[in-house]
Amino acid sequence: AMLDNAFKLYRQVGDTHLCGRVLIQQASSIGFMDPLKAVELARRGLTMLDLADGDAYLELSARNVLAHFLNDAGYAEEARAMQDTYRSLYAKFPGVSVQSRMHWLDGLIARNLGDFHTAERKFRDLREVFAQHNFDLELALVSLDLAEILLWSRRHAEAAELIHETFP
Repeated sequence: AMLDNAFKLYRQVGDTHLCGRVLIQQASSIGFMDPLKAVELARRGLTMLDLADGDAYLELSARNVLAHFLNDAGYAEEARAMQDTYRSLYAKFPGVSVQSRMHWLDGLIARNLGDFHTAERKFRDLREVFAQHNFDLELALVSLDLAEILLWSRRHAEAAELIHETFP
C-alpha cells in the first residue's frame, strides 16, 4: 500500500523514472508470493526507468529482479537468456554481494532446467563465499537450495547432514 501511494505521488508530479523504481520495488516485494505479478511489475517498471544517465546498478537490480521471478514463474529459459544478455552488467560490480547474486540466480536457473550438477556446484561455491564473509542468512538460504538439489538427486543422507550442520 505504501508503494502504491508512492507510485501515485510520483505519477502526479510526472516523475516516470521514480514510478519505474517503485514498480521494481513492488516486484521485489511481492515476487515470492506471486512471481507472475512480479514479472509484470518489473517489465512495466523497466520501461519507465530513465537509464540514459548510465545508472548500471539500477538497471542490473531491475533485470535481476525480472530474471529471478521469470525463473520462479517457470520461465527458466527466458531467465537464462536474460542472464546471458546482461551478464556484462554484473561484471561492472565485482563485489561479493553482486557477484553472489549472479551465481545464485545462475544456480536457481540451472536447478529449474534440471541441470542439478551445475546448480549443486554453484550452491556449494556460494556456501563457501557466504561462510567466509559471515553472511549467515544467505548461508542458511543457499544451504536449503543445496539440500533440495541433494534430495532430488536421491542423496538423502547428505542432505540431512547438510541441514543438521546448517540448522543444528
